[in-house]
Amino acid sequence: MVMFSATWPATVHRLAQEYMDPNLVKVVIGSEDLAANHDVMQIVED
Repeated sequence: MVMFSATWPATVHRLAQEYMDPNLVKVVIGSEDLAANHDVMQIVED
């Protein structure tokens, strides 16, 4: 089984750990810490 997600709520993470093979391979690209991209500008107009 392959599961992809940019972010996982803690409840989904626990559920996946319960049903996935304990010998799974976790691939992380970049940091696991959440951080905003300072190069992105968001403009909100009324």
